[in-house]
Amino acid sequence: MGDLRQLEDCCEDEKLALKQLKINLDFDEKFDMDDMTLIRFLRARNSDLKKTEAMISASLAWRTQYEIDDLIMWDPSVEIASGFDIYHCGCDFEGRPVYYAPLGMWASAKDLFDNGQEEDCLRYAAKTMDMVYKDLLKTKHQNFVCIVDIAGATYRKALHELQNFKGIQDLIWVFKEYEANYPETLHKAFIINTPKVFYWGYNIVKPLMSARTLSKIRIFETSNASWQTELRDLLPECAIPEIFGGSGKMTSFY
Repeated sequence: MGDLRQLEDCCEDEKLALKQLKINLDFDEKFDMDDMTLIRFLRARNSDLKKTEAMISASLAWRTQYEIDDLIMWDPSVEIASGFDIYHCGCDFEGRPVYYAPLGMWASAKDLFDNGQEEDCLRYAAKTMDMVYKDLLKTKHQNFVCIVDIAGATYRKALHELQNFKGIQDLIWVFKEYEANYPETLHKAFIINTPKVFYWGYNIVKPLMSARTLSKIRIFETSNASWQTELRDLLPECAIPEIFGGSGKMTSFY
């Protein structure tokens, strides 16, 4: 139930906590979280065993309630998949997957909700989170880098989306479930080309993210020079999308 190569990143206290956690959880063949996943839950709760056990129990219940494992058989509509496109564009120097999300150009959630696709949008969000998680299971570090591009976001778009109160509630739900069920999976996030309107949405979800998650997020305005250097310090050219001068080929999730 664990790759010793992955546990190289763990300190001795974490390894001891992991051993006790597995005893407390009454480990059996039906329990399919690997060691690094358990380590990530431990880190999210500062190695407090009781809090970690409660978090894992709640996560397993969530997976059952929302039938997460069955989502592999479900495909979103073309409208949703193309409207909220996410791309894999390579790996960082240590093998972490790098994803690119052109959030500023995404479709209007309000329009999709008005067309009766709210439930499918949430299903799409849950499936995407789980697809990323399953990708991470194949890697040593089990965390990822993302480049979130806000170019294209405008006050007009933001005001349109703010009329969708249910959409705001659902956005909050997505961030809460990410933190609760996929803890410590983010290695670094570059949020680039951010106009002032970006902070309207960011200030809604910021309180839902742990201090550890927030410490991994870097926000840059529209000047390329302000983020290009940091991006290249962390990523090889083959993981930087071609649109930013790298050689990374973007492959859509869907």
